[in-house]
Amino acid sequence: MRVDAFWMARVAVFNVLLTSKANGFSVANPSASGRVAPPQSAAARCIRAHGSVRPNTPDAVMLYGAPQPSVGKKVDIETSLYSTTRNDDNDNNSSKAAINWLAVLFLGTISSLYWYWMVLAAAAVANEWPGSAWVPDAIPLVPGWPPSETELQPVIEDSFHFFYLSELLQNSEAPVVNPLRLAAFNVDEAWIFAYLIALWKDPQRLPRPILLGLWLILGINLTNAFLAPYLLVTEFNTNNQQSSTRTTIPGKNPIVAPLFGAIATAVVGYAVVQTIGADAQAWEEFQNLVVSDRTYLAFCVDLPLFAIFQPIILSRIKNSSNGNPQLEALDYVPIVGLVRWIFSKTNDTD
Repeated sequence: MRVDAFWMARVAVFNVLLTSKANGFSVANPSASGRVAPPQSAAARCIRAHGSVRPNTPDAVMLYGAPQPSVGKKVDIETSLYSTTRNDDNDNNSSKAAINWLAVLFLGTISSLYWYWMVLAAAAVANEWPGSAWVPDAIPLVPGWPPSETELQPVIEDSFHFFYLSELLQNSEAPVVNPLRLAAFNVDEAWIFAYLIALWKDPQRLPRPILLGLWLILGINLTNAFLAPYLLVTEFNTNNQQSSTRTTIPGKNPIVAPLFGAIATAVVGYAVVQTIGADAQAWEEFQNLVVSDRTYLAFCVDLPLFAIFQPIILSRIKNSSNGNPQLEALDYVPIVGLVRWIFSKTNDTD
């Protein structure tokens, strides 16, 4: 009888502990809830010392119910009480998006080489920077450092034909330029122009005001000198990727997106027509320009790089809930896949 009374006292005090904890009360720290702690009996101190109720006793059955048959495994009461919380913590940790270090290495290499070879090559060689000896001989050092007005003249002439506006407005004062030069220049500009819609919907993007400023200042003027480092930086921005909705393609502005897509399509289409109609002399002049002017070499390098970056950006946007990109065959087709996505219909808008 003395033993039964002792265990019944333990059960009663343990019930008090559970009820107090559910109401935000702690015996060890009664000031946490502002309530007065009940007096601790010898049984309560015993429970605190032993930490559990003896299993397979009437007290344990009264408190926890009849024991369930176990299949080759002993279940600990404390483990069962906290298993839900622990599993939730594990699920949250496993759902965190991991950094793709292979993509970081790839984008970091391209960004470094593009900036050093396409942008800073002349300055590196002129000032004998570290690694200047590794600048390939195939990369022209024109424009030099600092660039002269004569060396920048071709780009200035091309700017009169930005998006073929001189042809559209029939501006007779615009300089006459090799059509292949204009085709390379305008295709690059149209592609980076259309990329803004995709970058705007990228779940890993930087804040939109920063993105827009970088795109206006660097993107339009330096093309891949902006895009490659931008993609590298946003590879580390996994928080937005985790919180984004991956089951559907994010929506686009129903006015701005089609407008950008239509302009890019018209510019690229006209450039293709100009390229097809170019004669042999125009091709020879353009080839000589590419091997002698680093700006036009960069325009030619931009095209395959844009083609590589296109599925990377679209896969971020189209990422499914299980982390597998839902890309289609046309998404890999240069420009076509990007413009097709821009014109695609989605449910939500920005």
